[in-house]
Formats: sequence, C-alpha cells, structure tokens
Amino acid sequence: MGLRTLKQIAVLPLISAMLVACGGDDDDDDTPRITAPDPVVEPQPQPQPEPQPQPSQVQLQISLTNLTAGQPQTPAAVIVHRSGYLAFDEGEAASVELEDLAESGSPQALLTAAGTNDAVLKTYAGPAVVAPGGNRTFTMTIDGVSSTEGLYLTGLTMLANTNDAFTGVNNVSLGNMAVGDSMRWNGPVWDAGTEANTETAATMPGPAAGGEGTNAARDDILNKVTFHQGVITSDQGLATSALNNSHRFDQPAVAIRVTRLQ
Repeated sequence: MGLRTLKQIAVLPLISAMLVACGGDDDDDDTPRITAPDPVVEPQPQPQPEPQPQPSQVQLQISLTNLTAGQPQTPAAVIVHRSGYLAFDEGEAASVELEDLAESGSPQALLTAAGTNDAVLKTYAGPAVVAPGGNRTFTMTIDGVSSTEGLYLTGLTMLANTNDAFTGVNNVSLGNMAVGDSMRWNGPVWDAGTEANTETAATMPGPAAGGEGTNAARDDILNKVTFHQGVITSDQGLATSALNNSHRFDQPAVAIRVTRLQ
C-alpha cells in the first residue's frame, strides 16, 4: 500500500469527527429562541390649533325710518364714537355745527367737527333725504375694534319743513352686540334754539317753503337745545306760516335700527 493511500485513510476519521461535532441545523433543536420585543410606540403630542385672531373691525347696518306724515328728513349725520364725544347737551346752547344741521339740513359741518375728536371712530353722511314714511339703510365699517362694547351712536337729521328742528339719537350705547343682534331707538324732536319758529316761507329750507338755510343770527329767545313743542300752521290760524296740518309731527319722528353684520 502506498504512502499516499495511507494518508487518505488517516484523514477520513478526522473529517467524520468534524462533521459529528458540527452537527446539522435541523428542526429538532430544543434550544429556546430569544426574540426581540415589539417596539413601544409612544403617542405623539398632537399639534394645538393656532389661536384665531379676533376680527379687527365691526360692521353695522343702520336703518332710518321717517315716522312723520309731512316732514322730509335731510341726510343724517351718523357718528360712532367712544365716551368723550357729545354732539349737544340738552339745555345748553347749540354749537355752530349743530346750528348748521338744524337750520340748513347739511350734516357736513357737524361731521367735520366730530372727526377732530379723538373719541370719534367713524363718521358718515346718510344717503339723501328720507321722505315722510320712507326708509334709508346703509352700512358703516368701524376698523380697529372687535366688539361694540364701549361704543356709542349719534345720528341726527333735520326736519326740513321747520326753522331749526332736528331728530335722531344722541350718545346712545351700542352695548355688547353679537353678530346678528339688533337694537332700535325712537328719536324725539329737538329745537336747536338758534332760530325763532316763525315758519315763514323765507326762513325754512324745506319743500313747503324753499327759503333760506342757515342764518348766523340767533334770534330765538331761548338759545339752547330743548324738546320741540311742534309747529303752528296756517290751518291753526297762523296766517304767516307756510305750513299746513300735513306738516305737523308728533314725538318721536324717526326710528333708528342698528344690526351688527360683522
């Protein structure tokens, strides 16, 4: 037997021993298997909604209804303001701006003066004349506020067929109106006390007379704002009066309704 053959025979037992030692990777292995636990999923914090900014403006719908039978009402001076503004004080002399509104029917002087007051937020000249029994509706947008709390409304208009009578609301609170809320006021008639109530054709601007507007001379003996006592017409025996019974009026003379739209 050759040397090479002897070497091969000697190696065989060694290979067999190695195979036995290695064993086989069969399914009979009873060794317990260690498996990794499932990962723990921690709840993630939910993003919080961003706070919504408060609206920076309030929008109001304003409606004026003429309650008289024969008194056209001139374009109104409408003012939204805080405490600290007052168009007039009953029992005190009227300003020259109120005099102009009460005698000529123009709201411009009163609105211009109001615009210089720090308490005033918005001014508006109402749209055109409101005929007897008629209505005018418009909107006002007040910037820089998110509610009506602390806000006031002043809205004044002249009774055109008079010497110096005017009606409306003066410094009424708008409270704290929610969107959709409405408030309503009935406006009395005041006498500006700046012009004598002669009711002659030459002294009244209205369509019943067609006379002058503002007269700077103050010839009313009171010279202060008071509730109006009404007119005396030719039908009542005042021969110089350009008015008749259709021009008489009762209190109140105007209804003002405010609705918050935004």
